[in-house]
Amino acid sequence: MLGFLVLASMTLYLLIQTLIQAALWHSFGGILLIIITLGVFIALYFEGKRVWFNEQDLIKSKRHFREFVSVVGGALFTYYLAHDIGVGIVVAASLAGVLAHVFFADFEAPFFAGAFVGMSSTGLLFNYSELILAAAISGLTFILATTVFRGFGGKMGTVALVGTFLAGSSLMRQFELRPLPAIDVIILVFIFSVLTTPLTHYLNIKRDHGPVMASAVIGLMAGILLPRFFAENGSFYAIVVICASFIGMTVKPVCSNFWQISLSGVIMAIVFVYATPLLNGAGGKLGAIAFIAVLSICGFRKLAEVIISESSRPS
Repeated sequence: MLGFLVLASMTLYLLIQTLIQAALWHSFGGILLIIITLGVFIALYFEGKRVWFNEQDLIKSKRHFREFVSVVGGALFTYYLAHDIGVGIVVAASLAGVLAHVFFADFEAPFFAGAFVGMSSTGLLFNYSELILAAAISGLTFILATTVFRGFGGKMGTVALVGTFLAGSSLMRQFELRPLPAIDVIILVFIFSVLTTPLTHYLNIKRDHGPVMASAVIGLMAGILLPRFFAENGSFYAIVVICASFIGMTVKPVCSNFWQISLSGVIMAIVFVYATPLLNGAGGKLGAIAFIAVLSICGFRKLAEVIISESSRPS
């Protein structure tokens, strides 16, 4: 339950801040965010109810210790590649995911979660000591949230955001401020998002490459190719693509078909645009945006299932 409350609180903080931004900029955007928020609240209600009434797994101390170390290792590896080597955050995190899948698949999820911590900017986490603080918080959150939101795309990013947000806030750091994108950029944000989500889902589910490898490969391609084709905004579009790929990490029972995944991509693009000014420099923000989109779709789907089930009962 503690893991549920931590992830839910982080998600709602980002979502409500995004809703405020949307309402301030465009009344229609505010309406869209209210609808998205409603879906998220419904999903959180059902997941919270499931967690409350179901027995939780026993603590597996040896495995959880290794998961904790994997989160910290993923953060250090990605931060080093991104900032010391200079390959950029998208390529660095994607390489971390690919290598984790190939060399230690049993712990690819926590290593990839740590990679999102390592995507933090040097303006938020100045050095490796501060990075380890953020990674340690994320590692603890990963363990606490082991049995909640299973199979939801974006969960690992939200775990990372808990660590980077709390570490950055405790260190009294200011998150970077960025303006909303121009309309031509927003159009491409939607295009890249809607194309990426079903493609990642296809690699994950249909081709059976698994969620980490599917997202990492898509992110790696975007991080290498898009800056070459879009010199001015290529790195920004690569960030959009890897964000959308997190939705495609969702497992089939959570988001079961092509249309639900694609619609999640549309929602992600809406949230991504209005969240542009918020929490910049904090690793895990992209995953949290994807998590919001998946929660919203799943919330409305769950509500529809309940309504259909109740209406079909004999009176």
